Order: sequence, then structure tokens, then C-alpha cells
Amino acid sequence: MFLKNIFLFYFSLLIPFGVLALSAKFGYISSSTFVVLLAIFVLIYHPLICGLRLLHSQKISYKVFWKNFIPFWNDKYWTFLFFNK
Repeated sequence: MFLKNIFLFYFSLLIPFGVLALSAKFGYISSSTFVVLLAIFVLIYHPLICGLRLLHSQKISYKVFWKNFIPFWNDKYWTFLFFNK
């Protein structure tokens, strides 16, 4: 899976956030829409991508995949997720 590669993992996290930030800066979306989309990014998209990286790298199993949506649960995998150690 492509999420095993650290650069593609960062790409899949930063590009949607960058598009969201730039669209808010240039006025393409309103501030309330920005807040809703940012909440979706933080609460759904980011845990999903991090969980898929952990799952495909065989750090977690399918049984505990849902725990990625609990805030701060995957902090114990922080160095693996963002530094590939």
C-alpha cells in the first residue's frame, strides 16, 4: 500500500490541509465552512490515514483499527507515523 512510504503519507496528509487553508485564505469558502471542514479533517480524515498506515505496516490489527478515532490513542506510534522509526 502507498501509505508505507513516508513521503506519500505526508503528501496525503498535507495536500488536503493545504487546499483547505488556501481556499479559506483566498475567500473561496466561508469561515463556518472552514471550521466544519477542519473538524472533519481532524476527527475523521487524519485518524483514518494514520490508522491505514499503521494497519498496512502491521503495527496494529483490524480489531483495534477503530481505536484510531479515539483522540490521542495512537500517540504511542507517533515516532513511527511521522519519523518512520
